[in-house]
This record gives sequence, structure tokens and C-alpha cells, in this order.
Amino acid sequence: MTGPATFSLPPNFLGVGNKERNARFCIAGVPLDIGTTNRSGARFGPDAIRRASRMLVDGAHPNRWVNPSASMQLADIGNFDIALGDIPKSLELIEKQAKSISHLAALGGEHTITLALVRAIAKKRGPIGLMHFDAHENFGQKYGHGSVFFMQSRKTSSIRAA
Repeated sequence: MTGPATFSLPPNFLGVGNKERNARFCIAGVPLDIGTTNRSGARFGPDAIRRASRMLVDGAHPNRWVNPSASMQLADIGNFDIALGDIPKSLELIEKQAKSISHLAALGGEHTITLALVRAIAKKRGPIGLMHFDAHENFGQKYGHGSVFFMQSRKTSSIRAA
């Protein structure tokens, strides 16, 4: 980042202006929290992370901070589409959008988004492993922030509860 220090950066990750989905590395928000219990608000996470990241590239100390977006092909492609009020449909949408991106950093959202992201990776790369230390009952729901892997592990051999 060159020029005077300012908060007038684009409202995206690290002030990156690139929005091309074919960039080497893509940042995408997944503002989903319809599967949470007691503490909704994770849907605001992607925007909060983007706002906080703007402080990291204010240009005030160019000798002490290297802006990674300047040297790598990085794009903030905005937020993924979700289906409001419909967790299974939202997971389908997230997986579909994620599978076309080669290197994705997803800004969430609640834990449930991980299932769609893991499915997208597994379809591209084959079997993968995952340890999740926050599994718990979710009031009998098939999908939710605490049971997303546990409930699925009963039906598939590619995702197992730890």
C-alpha cells in the first residue's frame, strides 16, 4: 500500500481491489448463522473481519509491514450466496460456489459452513481428514453448528466424528 495512511480503503479484505474469481487466492465471506443456538450473529463475521483487516494496511509503517496482497494474486470475491432459513440448501450453494475456486479462504459464519467447504475440497482432492473439537447435540436437528460432522458421520465413511 502506498500513499498516505487512510481508513478510506475499499470495504474488502486488506483493501484488495481485485474481485476476480480466477485469482490464485480468493477470500470469500460465508455469512451464515441460521444453525446456531443462543448466539446468532456469526453472519456478521465476514464483514467484521474485512473491517478489522483494513487496519493492517494503513501504509503508516511500510518498512515493518509487508502487504501480502501486493505480491500475490489475491482477490476478495465478496460473500457467497446462501438460502435464508434453509440450511441444506445453503450448504448446497456454498459447496457449489467453493468447488470452482482453487485456493479459498472462507470467512465465516458458523461452524456449519465447514461441511460444505469440506465436501467441496474432498470432491476436488479426494479423501481428507478433519478434527473438530466442538461437537455437541443440536436439539435433534440434522444440521447445526454443533452437530454438522457428528450427524453426517453416521451416514458416510468419508467424514467421521473424532
